[in-house]
Amino acid sequence: MTEEIGSISNRSGAAICRMFRSAAQPRKAGYRLHRHAFAELSLILEGEGLYAYGGAVHPIRPGDVFLFAANGQHCITDIGPGGMVLLNLHVSPRFLWVGDDPAASRLTAAFSCVPDNRMDACSPLCESVRTGLLAVREEFAKAERDYELAVRARLMLVLLEILRAFPQQEKSACRVSSDSLRRVECAIEYMDAHFSEPLTLAAIAAQAGVTREYFSTLFHTCYGISPWEYLTLRRIECAKERLRTTDDTVLAVALFSGFNNTANFNRLFRNYTGVTPRQYRSF
Repeated sequence: MTEEIGSISNRSGAAICRMFRSAAQPRKAGYRLHRHAFAELSLILEGEGLYAYGGAVHPIRPGDVFLFAANGQHCITDIGPGGMVLLNLHVSPRFLWVGDDPAASRLTAAFSCVPDNRMDACSPLCESVRTGLLAVREEFAKAERDYELAVRARLMLVLLEILRAFPQQEKSACRVSSDSLRRVECAIEYMDAHFSEPLTLAAIAAQAGVTREYFSTLFHTCYGISPWEYLTLRRIECAKERLRTTDDTVLAVALFSGFNNTANFNRLFRNYTGVTPRQYRSF
């Protein structure tokens, strides 16, 4: 069960920051490796279990915080007898791109700098990050004037603190010019508005005003994934929403989301979510 706490969208209407509360039932060895276009911060509010990432399995305890970069494959494999409650924050890297300040783009390195992608509940850093996440939750819940700015500011402080705890990662983080960020932003807004249509790399790169080859490199530097991975993940997220909220056939969902046939849709959906569309709908 998932309950949205708050969401912030860009000019094209696509969510670029979203917080929600999830409750999961007990299970054993329920592997469902998945990935998404967002970076993720997860706070374990209640429950114990195991999660898989990078070919290893790690413990989960209340108060732990987990971080995953965009397209990072992960899953909770075991949930203890009492079930589990999580506070999840999904963040698009461009939510952190503030005006002409390229330094903010380096904050996305925080999602991949923590060993095993896990902060132990007892560590001082985890306690501080946990406090920051709860403050973000309060900003979303109250939704007072300019709360979007407050959410961004609190999140940036959280990520900066994580980077400062791992200085080597901060030094190696990519530095991207403000002009590059603006170009990629234009291309992403175009993809968000037209993801269900047949798109070519040339057409997307034209929105950024650069060649296909340079755009692919620039996009990966800014976003951490390729343009096609982003587009596929965007389509998968749309398909998941349609499967949850409509009775459309799998073919209709596939076509609505930008896939040209069910075979390709089923293969990619399983690759990115760990289950088939029909299995996903039955959850």
